[in-house]
Amino acid sequence: MKTRKPSPRGSFNTTIVPGTVIHGTHKEEDLFFAFLKELQRVSDDQDPILTRPGELVPNENYLAMEIVVDLMDKLDEYSPKGMRFGAHEGDGSDFGWWPQETDE
Repeated sequence: MKTRKPSPRGSFNTTIVPGTVIHGTHKEEDLFFAFLKELQRVSDDQDPILTRPGELVPNENYLAMEIVVDLMDKLDEYSPKGMRFGAHEGDGSDFGWWPQETDE
């Protein structure tokens, strides 16, 4: 299932395909760069968070894992209907685009 997703600004950007973005790590640095690259791809480098790179720098008040979580949340905003961005339910080290589980 390939889906074109309107960005949070409402214009279409790129194709989001279910599957892995990064697998086999929980290292903050690895996740950061993979998520940042994916956000650049799906937002065509236009997401507001990308225009403020100083906000993506860890410091004593903004920890690296918080930045990773914020990037993951931002990517989830681009998820097409019926999909989500996050860890795979069967493998917590497999991050990507997945079908949204529904309660039946």
